[in-house]
Amino acid sequence: RYLAYLAPRVEGLGLSLLVALRPSRPAEQPPPLAAIRAEASVVRPGLLSEAAATELVRNAAGNQVSAEVCAALWQASGGNPFYLTELLRGVESSVAPVENVPEGISRHVAARIHRLDPDALRLAQAIAVLGDGCELRQAAALAGLEFETGARLAAALVQLEVLGADTPPRFLHPIVRDSVEASLAGDERDIAHRAAAR
Repeated sequence: RYLAYLAPRVEGLGLSLLVALRPSRPAEQPPPLAAIRAEASVVRPGLLSEAAATELVRNAAGNQVSAEVCAALWQASGGNPFYLTELLRGVESSVAPVENVPEGISRHVAARIHRLDPDALRLAQAIAVLGDGCELRQAAALAGLEFETGARLAAALVQLEVLGADTPPRFLHPIVRDSVEASLAGDERDIAHRAAAR
């Protein structure tokens, strides 16, 4: 509400008002935020290129980091700056990267999905078990959901930038898929894989 009050009053002043937010569905935006967006110039930054990711990795971890490690980190992060930064926290330049999903990313991804709907996390876990490109009806069945519910949640997961597509479902970034799979306890993962095989 404060930003909505301030935004129309900065015109003509020597300053800019910058607001960063995740893309979301219009229905989820409170009216003050919708009012700000209606007046704003919207800039959507692209994902990091491999060269940009390499530069970021070497600035953070040193120039001795090999091109192979930089490429693996870029690929695992999908070019997402947040995921790349989190991956860098747990990687030594001399160690093969991305062996384990950093806890910060796992918590972040699982919490975002759970806030959407607890059933959405079950669906995402089913897709992680079945693999990218699986049939949505099979993922919904594995999650114990009706197909219509699964289709609605898959579309919402695309909006949330967890899935890159919902037909067939595939994760936006490999690190997101690994984070979702890591949210399953060991026995839950075994049960899910047995159920998927059946």
